[in-house]
Amino acid sequence: FVCAGLPCLALGAAVPAAAVTVTYASDTSWEAFDSNPRAGGASLGQAQYVCLNVGCPSSCPPGATSYGYACGYWGADLTGIPGAHWVWRPGIDATTVPADLALVCLAKTFTLVGVVVSATVSVAADDYAEVQVNGQSVGSVGSVTDYGLAAGAQGALVTFNAAPYLVGGSNQIVVCAQNGPSSFTGLSCNPCSYAQNPAGVVFGGVIELDQSTAIEHPTWGRLKIVYR
Repeated sequence: FVCAGLPCLALGAAVPAAAVTVTYASDTSWEAFDSNPRAGGASLGQAQYVCLNVGCPSSCPPGATSYGYACGYWGADLTGIPGAHWVWRPGIDATTVPADLALVCLAKTFTLVGVVVSATVSVAADDYAEVQVNGQSVGSVGSVTDYGLAAGAQGALVTFNAAPYLVGGSNQIVVCAQNGPSSFTGLSCNPCSYAQNPAGVVFGGVIELDQSTAIEHPTWGRLKIVYR
């Protein structure tokens, strides 16, 4: 198996003892829920790629849902989280109503074998997102009540230390994101569609291990693993 030119793991495979770097990023391999799955949220299927418009942001992947919205927003620099794209709940498009205060939680469960040396998670959102690891809050960005905080959360990644929350064995990362209210749009729509009130979240991170790791079902999806 090869991932981005680097060795990749098959399901259930173990890496020989070594320093291992695992990177992860928001993509369609994350499962979407209508609320936090740890509190009983129902699965909606897999996350879908979303973009403000065709070609913006510039990293917009082929086949992504376009909101037909003005470019110039979602300006977060994603070079620090390679492979990450803006995502949202499945089954919506530019015409879906209501977009206001819409919520999605994106989750992935994985297994770590070894000692976590360091771990980070970086996130940007339109308009709010909270990152949880194993049910504990790692940090949040943006707001659904303060327009200034919401606008800032779209324009830059915020990075949190996730290492204290990871354990040997089974782990789960959940990113819950929420769109802002109709009042954030400056328009008269109420309710608003996604073309009038777009929503999205983007995130990614790195886990450094000092021994070996095993990835078991359900697994990360797209992985980049570096051995030293």
